[in-house]
This record gives sequence, structure tokens and C-alpha cells, in this order.
Amino acid sequence: MGVTRSEEDFDRAKATVEAHIARIEAAGGVFQYCAAYLKHLTALSNDGEPAILRERAATFPRMAVQIAAVSAIKDAREAPLDALTMTRVKEFARAAWIQSAGHYDDSSAENAEVVSHPNPQAMEMIRKGASVRRAKAAEQWDRLVDGKLDNLYALATVGREFQEPPSRKERWTAYIILAGLLVAIAAYVGSNHFLSVKISSPYESDEGFQQHRDATARVTRHSDLMSSTARRAGLFKLILDWPMSPTENEIAAFTKFGSDVIRLRRQMIAAELICGSPVLGNEGMLAVIKTVNNEIDIKNQPLDGFNRPQSMIIQALARSYAPPCS
Repeated sequence: MGVTRSEEDFDRAKATVEAHIARIEAAGGVFQYCAAYLKHLTALSNDGEPAILRERAATFPRMAVQIAAVSAIKDAREAPLDALTMTRVKEFARAAWIQSAGHYDDSSAENAEVVSHPNPQAMEMIRKGASVRRAKAAEQWDRLVDGKLDNLYALATVGREFQEPPSRKERWTAYIILAGLLVAIAAYVGSNHFLSVKISSPYESDEGFQQHRDATARVTRHSDLMSSTARRAGLFKLILDWPMSPTENEIAAFTKFGSDVIRLRRQMIAAELICGSPVLGNEGMLAVIKTVNNEIDIKNQPLDGFNRPQSMIIQALARSYAPPCS
């Protein structure tokens, strides 16, 4: 039977941890490894400013340092150490844990161990990020070191704590919240289908022409929403984009209707029947299509030589852009 992906991930993580443990043992053990890391970090610092190490190029990788820090506390508790020595072990294990959390993960090809960004603002952001990670690591260490070393070890190796089993009340609360979310998601996703225009009749028929006009209105409304720059418009775009997003059929209907509008407009301008420039950008064409769609009067009678949609469009163009031209 083949190895599943989860088993492969587990084996890969286990191999990484074992490699770090071998590195720690080769350096003389957990106490020596933590002490050597802190000494190395001090040597790389300038004027007392803590150095930010690149994790990819670090001589002392974060996981190895944190494994050593937790193991140092564990070994110290099992060994008959005097109070002063125990205090010193706690201090440098804690310092090693916290400082290693400040390592900087980046994907650059640069192999330098110490981060030194040429942009002062970018460097300040990197330092602030490291400070935030160190503060979080300090909170985790102080909260867990006296009772839950297994959780510290899990943080070092897999990046998260073991979760306590939820109570019955918490499970039921979670189920209710999940059910509510599923209903909301289903309604949100389904809203696009229910709000969309169904194109079921030919374009030349009265019903089909109206469907194409409704689809065009949907497309132009969506375009107006997405181009909105009003304050807090971004939130409305995020929420309304999917329900208002036109379907492929609606876009096809808009394209058919819009193509007729633009083609007939050019012909009427060339014949000097209406005003306007024959050449328009995308925004200009969209504005014309929207104007014509709003101006159409379905009570108008068809013109000789044109089908009903073309007749409605021609009459709407004549009303909207009638001479004299300014």
C-alpha cells in the first residue's frame, strides 16, 4: 500500500526534527547549543541592536534552537541542579527561545545570515515584525514552561499548540455556528444564480429583447460597482461582487445588444443623423450602451427595413443624441 500524503508530511517533519536533534548533540548538548546560539547572536549585533537573522541562512536554525531550549528545561528539572544553576538555565533557555522567534523568513536568494535591507523604512518594518514575534514567543514560554512543555515542544516542531478537547457545550455551539455559516454561504453562493437573468428566448422576440436589455443592465451595474471609489466602497465590492457578477450568458447577451448599439450609432453618425464621435474608448462605449438601454421605449413601432431590436435602438439613439450638435 502506498504512503499517503499526510504520512509523507509526517515523515518529512520527523526527519527534519531528527536532523536538528543530531545537530544539537553534535554541538555538545542542549545547554551548550543554547549558550552558543546566544553568544553567536551577540557577536552579530551592532551597538547593542539585536541582529535579525535570515532563517534560510541561519547558522542556528529556529527549530533547533527552540528544541534545545525546551529540552534544556526538561533536562534541568530531571537533573539535581542547585537553585542558582537552575535559574541560569531558565534564563538562557528562555532567551534562546524568544530571540530565535525573531528570525526573518524570506524567499530571497541572498545567503547573508544577517538581514540588512538598504531601505530604512523596510528595515524598520522587518525589525518591528521580529519584535512582535519575540513578544508572542515570550508570552507562550511564560504561559507554558511551568506545566506544558509538550505544548512548547509542539510549537517548536509544528508551529502550534496541542488543543484541549472541547466541552460538550463548546461542541454544540460550534455545530450551531457551523450550520449558520453553511446556510449563509449557500444563500450567498446561490444568490448569483437567482439574481441572474435567464436568456431563454431569441434576441429578435419581444421577450428575448427584454432579457438582453435586463442582462445589459446587470453588466453595467456590476461595472459601476467595480469602478466605485467612494469611501468604504471596497467593502461593498467584496460583499456584492459575486451576487452581482454577470454570468457568461448575461455577458453574451450584453455583447450582442451592445454591438448593435455601437454599430448603429456609427452608421447614424456617418449619416449625420445624430451627434457624437464615431471613436469611443471602453468607458465611453459603456456609457452609450447604458444610456440607450435606459432610453428605449418598447411602445415604439418597428421601422421599415429593421428588426424590432434594431428599431428600438435607432429610435433611442435619435432621442439621446439628436442634432443640433454643439
